[in-house]
Amino acid sequence: MSSLFVLLALLAPDAGPAVVDVGDPVAPASAAPASGAAPAAPETAAPKPSGPPPEVTFACAPSPVKVGEVLACTLTALHREDVSITVTAPPAFKADKGGPPVKQADGRLKTERVLRMQPLEPRPELKVSGLRVIWREASGAEGSMDVAEQVVPIQRLLLAESDPKFKSYEEPQGDAAAFFERHGAVPYRVVNWPLIIGLWIVGGVLLGLIIGRIVWKIIDARRHPPGPPVDPRPAHVIALSALDALSAEAQTTSMEVKAYYSRLSEIIRAYLERRYHFTALEMTSDEIRREARSMDLRHEAGVAIDRFLDETDLVKFAAHLPASGDADTVMLAARGLIQITRQSDDELAAEAEA
Repeated sequence: MSSLFVLLALLAPDAGPAVVDVGDPVAPASAAPASGAAPAAPETAAPKPSGPPPEVTFACAPSPVKVGEVLACTLTALHREDVSITVTAPPAFKADKGGPPVKQADGRLKTERVLRMQPLEPRPELKVSGLRVIWREASGAEGSMDVAEQVVPIQRLLLAESDPKFKSYEEPQGDAAAFFERHGAVPYRVVNWPLIIGLWIVGGVLLGLIIGRIVWKIIDARRHPPGPPVDPRPAHVIALSALDALSAEAQTTSMEVKAYYSRLSEIIRAYLERRYHFTALEMTSDEIRREARSMDLRHEAGVAIDRFLDETDLVKFAAHLPASGDADTVMLAARGLIQITRQSDDELAAEAEA
């Protein structure tokens, strides 16, 4: 450390509490006069203090300290009220502006000073020394004492390097102290590439599984369950076959009139749906009539559809009880409707060839 000292003074009037100020280095009293000047008159030596010296404690933190990290050292002095304190320190220290002394329960005053420094060299340890406490009594008597040396271990950034270099910053140029004051201590980090690559691979696999699961759910949601097998026969053949089956069932079993008419209506609606390709099974009778008129069917076909729908709706919805021969009549009407509206054999042959 440099032999120059920065004076950190605690100045106070003789009758009041001390105030801490930072002063300039004091030239020794025995300094030689300038050439050709008359020798100065000898000064009278200050009397020795009559009271006990102040109690001084000194501690530094953190310990150990990293290279470039700020080390804060606190000096505490307990002294009488009629005593003023002066603290000198090497220029490597920077002193915080201290507050006034604090009176203690035993009547003494406690003065604290915080001095900071930064170790910039990767040494094994830092020796904090060169501090002196000078006290002066109201009578003018003064005394001094050296503060005990503190040894603070320094934590190296690179333990395996004899001359460690910075790995996260470029090596500072110019004023290194200003660099550390801006950035603080520089940690050294080792990039574990095998771990990073392994994590990337695991993350990619997990991401692929998640995406695959989402895609599979979307595809599965768009799948439609297979419907019943499509009957390749012409629409009129399918309808006539269903009418024959209904007629045979009505002759062999006891079937209610309303159920018979509902089955008959469903067969004709299914026929119209296959024949003209509209959703007749899901439509009302009025909707079927409007659809038939929009297709510009022959007059006989439109009349047959209207009459059939009227006959079946009376029984299904109006609670109409048909006469004994009306069931056979509506069956004949259904067959006649199919014969009027069915495709011709030539049309079926042309579709088959296509």
